[in-house]
Amino acid sequence: EPASDAPSDSVLDAADSADGALDGIADGPDAVEADVPPVPDPALRLRQAGWLSGDLHLHTTYSDGQDSVATVVALAEYLEDPTFLAFHPEYAGNPVDFVALTDHRTADQNLDPAFASDRVVLVPGEEFGSPGHANLFGVTGTISHDPDGDGSTLADYAGGFDAAHAQGALASVNHPYASGILFPWNLDNFDAVEVWNTRF
Repeated sequence: EPASDAPSDSVLDAADSADGALDGIADGPDAVEADVPPVPDPALRLRQAGWLSGDLHLHTTYSDGQDSVATVVALAEYLEDPTFLAFHPEYAGNPVDFVALTDHRTADQNLDPAFASDRVVLVPGEEFGSPGHANLFGVTGTISHDPDGDGSTLADYAGGFDAAHAQGALASVNHPYASGILFPWNLDNFDAVEVWNTRF
């Protein structure tokens, strides 16, 4: 018997069944039925215990980031915006509380006029060093990892961390075991270590 291009009865039955299962599903946030509460963000229990959430490692166009200071700040604030929450109700009550702008080897982004927010705490920062990186949180000016221009040394790194402390800042070693950018310095005057990074 020659093959037919017409769908079989079983294929048509399956299509009708699938179509019936999709009846009533609409696009957009209003499609969620009123009696089905959104699943709360698991971080809410930490917030209720006094924890805050934020991002301590962000770059802007002042180094190798793709967004301006204004855009990075606006994105952090957007997590509280009613439009965002209409599509992501699971984030209600759990915004970003703080962000640090830690551009590579500069603190100039912290002087940008857009480095201001009345909704998110902005931490002035710098990603210090090469080879091996460390975030400096709370810096008031750029701190060089090679102040004499003859290549980075252990003394330069120790001195950089001391200089950060003199500005009232904290030094946090970044992605210490990341391939290609290991932190090769044997130092004991840092304050923290980055333990999670979405890239490394």
